[in-house]
This record gives sequence, structure tokens and C-alpha cells, in this order.
Amino acid sequence: MGRFRPVLSTALCAALLALAGPLVTGPLAAIDLSELEDGSVTKLTGLGNVELAQGRYESAIARYQQALEVDRTYFTALYNLGLAYHQLGQPDKATQWYTEALRIRPDHPEVLCNLGVLAFQAADFRTAADRFTAAARLPGQAPQDVADFWFNAGSALERLGDLPATERAYEECLATDGRHYGGHYNLGTLLLTTGASDPAKLRAAQSHLTTATTISPNRVEAWLNLALIHERTDAADPEADYDAALKAAEGTAGINQVRWQRASWLDRKQPPQKVAMREELRRILASDPAYPNANGLLGAYLYDIADFAGAVTHLSREVEGTEPSDPSAIRLESHFLLAVIYTDHQPDPVKALEHAQAYYKHRPDAAKIHELRRRALRLSGAMGVAVATSKPAKDTPEGKDKPEGEAPAAGQPAHGSVSTPHASDASASTSSHASAAPAHESAATPAAASAHTAPAAHH
Repeated sequence: MGRFRPVLSTALCAALLALAGPLVTGPLAAIDLSELEDGSVTKLTGLGNVELAQGRYESAIARYQQALEVDRTYFTALYNLGLAYHQLGQPDKATQWYTEALRIRPDHPEVLCNLGVLAFQAADFRTAADRFTAAARLPGQAPQDVADFWFNAGSALERLGDLPATERAYEECLATDGRHYGGHYNLGTLLLTTGASDPAKLRAAQSHLTTATTISPNRVEAWLNLALIHERTDAADPEADYDAALKAAEGTAGINQVRWQRASWLDRKQPPQKVAMREELRRILASDPAYPNANGLLGAYLYDIADFAGAVTHLSREVEGTEPSDPSAIRLESHFLLAVIYTDHQPDPVKALEHAQAYYKHRPDAAKIHELRRRALRLSGAMGVAVATSKPAKDTPEGKDKPEGEAPAAGQPAHGSVSTPHASDASASTSSHASAAPAHESAATPAAASAHTAPAAHH
């Protein structure tokens, strides 16, 4: 599972699209269609709304098209036709009809928002940011809607990498609605990501994430990113944050992601709490025997206590299957340890050479490769097998088994995706320690434990 992405918000707007006449923000307004003239644009649109509300989108489309044959400029029919296609997962047609509706009412915030959502989903983040910002700046709207529009703008700007503009958008969101969970969560995670060595930013990040946990205590991602801050600053014991995250995740699909984050933290602690880490890893593997990196970290622990049979079981599970082009540091460490075990403790030249070469392929310049090369040459000499022996690059501190993407100190936050927390894997160092990364709420689709929330369409 990749590293637990920084808890950043990138959720899409959540306002509702107009279904009949003016915008409605709840169930369809009661309309007595029997009093409307047969064949009128109003009645045909109303009949389409009934179909739309019941999820019969094709029938709704037919009604709206009949209405537009009567009046091609009728806003509600144009808008809801776009919505029906949007619900059917036909973004091109949805964009076409939303755009037609916008020509009639260029100041309609929900049309702008939904066009922004479609652009966001198509990875056109510049257009998405512009649409959301335009919607947010329209006068006369409810504060909650304005906050959602700014939040969505921040989500799109973050995908563009414009972090100053992203921060301003989240600040606008919170200035409009100080209890906006996504705004606090995403801004807190953004500050955590960009201010790893800035005490002032970390204090601000802690404030926003703490507020997020008070607004929505059952969301695990804020607790996990708060734990990272407390680990980096020693402002509080991360244990309480992990306990709160575990409580929030109880009975959900995301429980193992929280356990993994906690196990990684226990491994990073000084001194490490290896027994507690082991028990957390066993809980993970009891419910998901192939959970990424968990077998590797448990296998490394068993290797350290000289339980080589147990280590082989878990390390082998970690590396089984097709070798990825960019394996995690824990997977590579598993290959290294298996090569050592099959050379020194459970002699098997074929397996020792196999794992030594797998490690060498991705870490040819690592300091530890000298040890594996000596083993590989000795084994290959005995077997008459040729192995790569090119001279490694000069061994420098930078060249030593540094995990890809390893975060400085306690871990580096990484942006993630959608309204529910997203999780990403933490990589292990050469000593099998796992590194932490904050989670973001992001746009796209919800994840088991992501930090950022993504924009949501208006209905």
C-alpha cells in the first residue's frame, strides 16, 4: 500500500444542482404537474425532473429534449440535461449541456461548479480552478456554498503545484466557514508538507488538524497527520492520536492502514518498540495476509531475533509475485535478508543468488552490495553461473540504501485523494524502519484513508 499520503484535502463541491426552476437544496420541490399546460416547456421539464429524481436518467433526458424542442433557451432543462448525462457517466455530453446552460445564465454558481468538477475529473486542473474560483466570487450565495467552492479551487490549485495560491484558497474557505472540515484538514496537511522544518508552520498545521479532529472526530486521516506533527515536535505523545485513529477506524476497511501507520511509528521510535510493532503487524496479517510491506517488516524483525525459519516465511511472502519496476525499500530489504539467510543460515545457492541479483538490480551502488557481491561471486563460482560484477559507483552517504521517497526525520507528508481518508505505503529504510507520510484529502476518488477531500458535484 504506498505510503500514507499527507492528509491533504481535495474534495469537490457538494452543493445540489437545480432540478426545477430555481436551485433547490433538498428534495424536489412539490409541483402539481396536473395544473401545468400539456406540452409546455415547464411541464415537460417537470416530468423530466420526476424521472431524474428516481434515477431513470434516459427517460429524464428524453423529457428534457422534448422541453428544449419547445424552448431551446430554457435554463432548467439545459442544466438538468447536463446533470442527467453527468449521472450517466458521459462527461462530454454533460459538459456540452452545462456549457449551453451557462450561456443562458453565466452567473450560475452550480453550473460553474459542475463544469469545474468535470474538468477536475479530466485532469484539466487549470480550468477546474478557474471554474471553482469564478463560482466562489459570485455575490449573494450561502457561506457554506462559497466555502465549498474555495475548497474545490484549492484542491485544483494543489494539483497544479501552485502552493501559495492553494494556501490562499483554503484560507478563503475557512474565512467563509470556520468549521469547514476539509479546509482545516487540507490546509493543515499542506502546512505539514511544506513546513517540515518550520516551527511556525508546524504549529499552524497542528492547530488546523486539531480543529479538524474536533469537527469530525471519526475521520482517521486528521488523527494520523496530527500524530506525525506530534512525532516531529514532541508537542504531545503520538500514541493518543493513533489510539483515536484506531477507534475511528474500528470495523472499517481502513483499520489495517491505521495499524500499519502505528506499526511504522513504533519501529521508528527511539528506542524502537519492536514487540508492540510485531503484535500490530500480526493483527494486520491475520486479516490481510498479503498486506504490502507488513510481511517484510515482520520478517526483518524475526531475522533480527535469529528466527530464520519464520523470517523466510514472511520475507518470501513479501517478495512473491511479479517483481515491480520500482519496488519498495522494504521489498528490497527482504531480498537482501533472504540472500543472507540462504547463504549463511539455510544454505541454498540457487535462492541466495536469485535474491542477491534481485537486490543488486535496484541497488547496484549501495554500500551493502559489496557483501552481496562477494556472496554472489562465491556462489556463482561454485555453480558456474555468471553474475553482474560491474564496479559500483563511489560509496557516498547518498549512495547507501536510502529508501526512495523516504521523508526527512519523522516522515514527509504526501498528497492524497478524496472525501474519505486515503492511505499510502510507508517505505522502510535499510534497517527495515518504516517512514511516515501525511495524508491529504484529494479530488479523484475516495480512498481508505486519504487526507485531502476532492471536489463534489452539485445535484
